[in-house]
This record gives sequence, structure tokens and C-alpha cells, in this order.
Amino acid sequence: MLFELDAQALLWRIAGTLVANLLLALFAFFRKSVDRSGAVMGFILGSLIFLGGGLPAWVVLTAFFLSSSALSKAGRKKKARLESLHEKGHTRDAAQAFANAGIGSLAMGIYAFFPWAPLLHIFTGSMAVATADTWSSELGVLSPGAPRSVLSFKRVEPGTSGGVTVLGTAASLAGALLIFASSLVFYRSQGIVGASLEIAVAICLAALAGSFIDSVLGAEAQALYRDDEGNLTEKPNGNLVRGISWLNNDVVNLISNFLGSIICVLIISI
Repeated sequence: MLFELDAQALLWRIAGTLVANLLLALFAFFRKSVDRSGAVMGFILGSLIFLGGGLPAWVVLTAFFLSSSALSKAGRKKKARLESLHEKGHTRDAAQAFANAGIGSLAMGIYAFFPWAPLLHIFTGSMAVATADTWSSELGVLSPGAPRSVLSFKRVEPGTSGGVTVLGTAASLAGALLIFASSLVFYRSQGIVGASLEIAVAICLAALAGSFIDSVLGAEAQALYRDDEGNLTEKPNGNLVRGISWLNNDVVNLISNFLGSIICVLIISI
């Protein structure tokens, strides 16, 4: 806990928080991974994580962010053709940043003052869901085969919310494993040693469950519109043809992230 640190350690924690997250926010902004609002939100969320768990927790966040940003550049030409479908592009704003890292950041912010062990699992579970979902989205659209609806198993257009592929599912699992690997030092820093297999299984299952929930909500409840030219789009600039108007991709990501992180805690608690 922060108040258990001596004055020098607390000063170093605060200094590390400000410097590390300022550099990461500037790097992300100038690389065009985030816009200004996304950079500010990223700084806030990253600061909560660093304050609550120190450098080891922040490394887990950067594993998600740096890997996801790198994958967003893969297959640019093919992804460019899908931008008319999606409400937002690959430059994340504040809402997108919070949808992916908000739950985990809040957990670590609370942990800074109330060291309740399940908050650690909420954090890693949240990061795993965010990474799994992002990796699945970024690599799934590059699959040579057409995606299928997670509910009807019918073929859908690449990039359609609720569409899944074998490549995308494998990417989800790989993303979850990355978060597990990056969290090993973090767990040790918090006095949790052993039970690595148990935590790995929990993180991977939670990530896959979160991705599945995301796909189901995307296929059934996420808002989908038809624009003036008759094209289907997630952008709210036409007639609503499916879903709930306020349930956009950011809200879907936030819901699936929250539920996935809770699933991670429940699995570890069994």
C-alpha cells in the first residue's frame, strides 16, 4: 500500500509514475496510436496502475499497449477497406482507452490503498481480456477464410462485429499468454508465488470468455446502422437496423472486459 512506503520509496513511486506514463503517452501520441484525449486518458490510467503496483504492474500494461499498437499496423491495406464499417479508426481516443484499461486501472488504484488480493486478479484478467480481444480483432480480419457469426455460424463480411475466425481465436489465446508471462514478476512483487499454472489457466479462460462475450454482444446487441448509400456501418449516421443505439463498440468492450475480469477472479477462487 502507498501509505506503507517510507518517504523515499513513496517519492520514487510518484516520480516513476509521472515520468514513465508521460513518456508512454507522448510516444503513443506521436506514433498516432492515440489522439490527444487518448493520451491524457492513457496517462491517468497508467498512473493508477503504476501507483498501485509499481513498475511490475506497469510492465503488464505496456505489454498490452505496445503489442496491440504494433499489430494495428499489420495488414494496413486490407484494414483500410474496413474503415467505413467501423465507428472509429486505429487511433484510440479516451473512450477506447478506458474501455480497454479502465477496469484494471481502477482495480489497481483501489489496491494502492486497500490491498485486497482479488483486485490483482481483476487487473490481470482485465488486461488479458483487452489484449485477447485486440489481438483477435487486429489479426482476425487478416484471416484468409471468411469469418462466421459466433451465433449463427453463417459467413459474414470481414470486420463485422460478432464474426470469428480460427486465426482470431488463436490470436486471443496468444494475447492472453503474453499477459500471463508479463504478470509473473508482478505477482511475485505482490508476494504471490507458486500456483502459476492455476493463474495461467484462469487468465486464459477469462480472456477467451471475455472475447466470446464481446463477440456475442457484437453480433446481437451492438448498434448497426445502414447509411444513405445502403452500406452497413457501426457509425451512428444512418438508420438503426440492429441492436441498441447506445451500445457501441466501446461499451461492448467495457462490458466484456469487466465480466472477463470477474471470471478470472472466480476461477482462481474455486
